[in-house]
Amino acid sequence: ASRTIIHRGATNMEINLDHMKFNDWDHVYEPREDTWLFMEALESECQFLTDLDPKFCVEIGAGSGSVITCLALLMRKQEIHSTFVATDINKIAASTVIKTAQANQVVIEVICTDLLKGLEGMKGHIDVLLFNPPYVPTSHEEYVDSITRKNGSIGIEAAWAGGIDGMETLERLLLDVKDWLSNHGCMYLIAVQENDPAKLMRRLHADGFDVKMIRKTTARNEALYVLRFKKRPSWIFNLNST
Repeated sequence: ASRTIIHRGATNMEINLDHMKFNDWDHVYEPREDTWLFMEALESECQFLTDLDPKFCVEIGAGSGSVITCLALLMRKQEIHSTFVATDINKIAASTVIKTAQANQVVIEVICTDLLKGLEGMKGHIDVLLFNPPYVPTSHEEYVDSITRKNGSIGIEAAWAGGIDGMETLERLLLDVKDWLSNHGCMYLIAVQENDPAKLMRRLHADGFDVKMIRKTTARNEALYVLRFKKRPSWIFNLNST
């Protein structure tokens, strides 16, 4: 069966997923509460994003492509001309993003890769970075297994297995995320309670980001958060560091 997500928020937005078949969700992360919360957060940030006037927007681990498509549609409505790029380590997910973009008449460049590997030319130029990381706490061994190629490919486990405290993939990104963002760039991130979002916000504030919790909800007894980290101008960070 095919399906269309209808996300009713500030823009009454509709994301067309009619190209998806029921068994496709065995291989690609199916949009659910965290996806809807992410889309709702982006809609609520429409004015902030319009003022930011982003030139380059990137989503890591785009899955079905629903979130990056939502952002592309929002920016188009605001007449913001941006380049949209999506990555996913799962080949089937990467091809799904292409189909989702086509079904919704937006242009998204898609790369099958781990995090931002291969996009080094964009370092220092990303204005908006989106990431709904694999945040489910697992053993380190299960995490490593999820990102290890089997029969030449990586499966859906990479979309949810987060390793110790559900943070292992995110920790790899945070090592140099500041280097990837433009001078006024920001990152939107999904977190759960097990990731200790308050501690994460304190850490990134100390690293030179203005931090804000954009949305919070509880779904299936799980607390979900959308966090925004905006890069502070270097002169402000240096002043605060003296």
